[in-house]
Amino acid sequence: MKKFLVIFICLFFVCLLSGCGGNSQASVTPVSTTTQQQQATPTPTPTPKPADGYIRTTDDSVRFLKWSEANGQINGLWSAATIQNGQPVYQNGALTGTHSGENVTLTMKYLMQEAAATGTLKGNILSLTSPGQDGKISTVEYKACSIADFNQALEAFKKKYGAGK
Repeated sequence: MKKFLVIFICLFFVCLLSGCGGNSQASVTPVSTTTQQQQATPTPTPTPKPADGYIRTTDDSVRFLKWSEANGQINGLWSAATIQNGQPVYQNGALTGTHSGENVTLTMKYLMQEAAATGTLKGNILSLTSPGQDGKISTVEYKACSIADFNQALEAFKKKYGAGK
């Protein structure tokens, strides 16, 4: 009886390890497939946080555009730190416009004046075309940024040029 029990237990383990007499490859395949699937599953990429706004910096200016959008209508603000007549000048005002697909139109308002621009928003780049102070049409690029990025650029401008007006 003990021999029968020992043989039974041995056969049980042999069957368990070999897939009960079936093709030993068949019992290994699901395990390796599961392992391959786990290895093949890419790590999820975090969704990038939407930009707080768009910034354009030059050697002597920092400009920032921030807006909210509803049904293609843009409402927001703009802020600029520039050098005029050798002195730093800080300005801000209202921003309105439209956004449809990649196309953007913006109107920046300051006191009783308005400046219009048209352009595209592709990924993190906002390209705007408008007439310059010299009358020539020019295109400039703004890059997506956070408010912290803008504040950091503004502080660097202030350190370089002073508090100004």
